[in-house]
Formats: sequence, C-alpha cells, structure tokens
Amino acid sequence: MPSLLDLLEHDDGIPEPEPPAQVLHAVKAEGGRRRTVRHCRTAGLALAGLLLVGAPVVALQAGEDGPRREVNVATDGGSDPGVVSDPVALPPLEPVPTTALAAAPGTSGSPGTTVAPASTTTTAAAGRPAVAPTTTVKTDGPVVPQTTPTTQRVCRNSDNPACGEFRWDPAPPANQALEISFTSVPANPKAGQAVTFAVTWSDDAGVSYDYFSTDGRMEYVACSPAPRYGPWTPPAQVAQGETKQYSATFPSPGEYTVSVHLQTGDCGSPYADQKTVSVPVTVEPA
Repeated sequence: MPSLLDLLEHDDGIPEPEPPAQVLHAVKAEGGRRRTVRHCRTAGLALAGLLLVGAPVVALQAGEDGPRREVNVATDGGSDPGVVSDPVALPPLEPVPTTALAAAPGTSGSPGTTVAPASTTTTAAAGRPAVAPTTTVKTDGPVVPQTTPTTQRVCRNSDNPACGEFRWDPAPPANQALEISFTSVPANPKAGQAVTFAVTWSDDAGVSYDYFSTDGRMEYVACSPAPRYGPWTPPAQVAQGETKQYSATFPSPGEYTVSVHLQTGDCGSPYADQKTVSVPVTVEPA
C-alpha cells in the first residue's frame, strides 16, 4: 500500500474534485460587480470631462407654477450612454420682499397717479443673480414739470431800497440857470395909483411856484421828493420862459421894496432851480 508521501508526490492518478456550485456562483457575481464598478468609474470620469469641457447654459423660464431654471449641458457632439441631457427643473424662486413708497404730501388719493414701490431688495440665493434696487413712478399722462414762480425785481425808476443808491441814468444835461428881469409900469407911481410889475424869466424847466411881495416878506415851498432808488431816467430838458405880471397899489408915498420869488422844475428834477429878485420902488405923493 503506497504511503501518504507517495500519494502527495504522484497525484496524477488522483482526480480533482469539482468546485461546488455555490462557489462558482459567488465568483461570477464578484466578477460582475467588479465590471460594474469599472464601468461606473469610467462613465463618471467621462461625465466629469464633459462637464469641464462643455459650456453650461443657464436659462430662466417662467412656468405655470412660477419661475424655474433649466440647465443644459452642451457636448462636443454625439451622446454618451449614461449622460442625462434632459432639462433639470429647479424649485421656483422665492418671492422678493418689497417696501411700499409713501405718497408725497398732497398726492395721496390723486386720480390718475400710481406710486410704485420705493425700493426692491433682493438677496442673492445660491446660484441666483441679485437684482439691483429700483425706483419707478408711473403716471397715466405726460409728466408736467413743476415750476416755482419767481418775482423779478425791476430797478428802473424804482422806490425799492433794495435797488441801491439813487442815480440818473443816463446822466442829464447840465442845468441852465434861472434868469429873471423885473420892470414896473409906471416907473414913478403916485400914492393910490395901481402899478403893474412885469417879471420875465427863462429856464430849462417850467415855473412850479411863484410868490410876489411888496412888503419885503417872502414865502418858500420846501422840496421833498419821493424816495427813489437805483437808476432813474431823467426828464427831457426843454427851454422855457415867459413874462408874468403882478399888480400892486401903494396907499402912501415912500420907499418900498418889491420882490418876486420863482421856482422852476418839479421837486427832484435835475433842472429844478429857484431865485428871488427884489427891486426898490419910490412912491410919490398923489
């Protein structure tokens, strides 16, 4: 009978036992799993390469349930098994908080005017663009610019102190002196006899006041022009003159002084002037 050592060294005659069916099934399953892992790994690497090379296109579309986004992956051509090219719907955008604009005083309840929200604030979520704040005012008709009426100050011939110091503009011509000549008829009157005095004058303005006296008393009129400020247009210079007549009767003989006072031009006129002329009169007995 052969020993155990002989049997181990010479096994040609000993038939190999067949592996059980369970072992064969496990080996096949393990091989399939490994092939699946290799296939998934290869597909994942291919998809990652396509994502890196392709240009993503993001489109916002409004659906019936609100805005949604679709992501399309562009490839260099063809399709690879296991790559999804259908649009992927994202959840709708969240509502944007708004703040109402308070109507300005006087515009509340005005017909035909709608005031839009004063500002819109949007917080950018993950992957969503932020919207800048906007302000819009809507009206039903054309916008009419509001103007504030202004009062323009007129400083020509003005009595407003804000116009500054009074001055003639343009400067008037030089003032001509008032000339007066005095005559009496008769030259040597008698007591109780009427005497006519002729006063001839000439100036560049008309007579505004005159006073005749046979007793040496004289009265004057003070000139107080109205307040004037800024530039004033001077009146026209007009040469004038005439002869004024005055009558007097001296009851008794003696020496008398007859005087006449003339003022020409309006008060404050650049041609205003005044002058008093006196002449002695000898009255003879009747």
